Amino acid sequence: MWAIYLTEDPDSKYYAISYEERRKIIAENYLNEPDFEWLDYDYVVKEYPEMCLGLTERWYKKLADKFSQMVDAVSAMDAIDEYKDIIMMYDKLEKMFKGLEIVENKMQKERSQRVEVRGSAQPGFFGKR
Repeated sequence: MWAIYLTEDPDSKYYAISYEERRKIIAENYLNEPDFEWLDYDYVVKEYPEMCLGLTERWYKKLADKFSQMVDAVSAMDAIDEYKDIIMMYDKLEKMFKGLEIVENKMQKERSQRVEVRGSAQPGFFGKR
């Protein structure tokens, strides 16, 4: 579960790293299994946001993950052959980034107002009263 937290939670110090690199680092350094089979735990990974994150955190995670995928896709495009597609994607990325900033600000505001339970703030399913 710690490995899933470290790869999936926006509060993880590894969240800013690309998804595949994040998983590689966690498998090698925390699980001590460089060939860890993440697909065996895919059902837990998919349920993690619903069980452990608040609504705004889930929104942020979905947008941030999709934004990262789009940036990776644009980075992989050929600048000469696909320049029109790249220009169109930049426009979409700009709009998405603004939306991501709005959700992130809302998430930060909610975190600052979160009620603490047993010494730590409890998001998602565990934070419901």
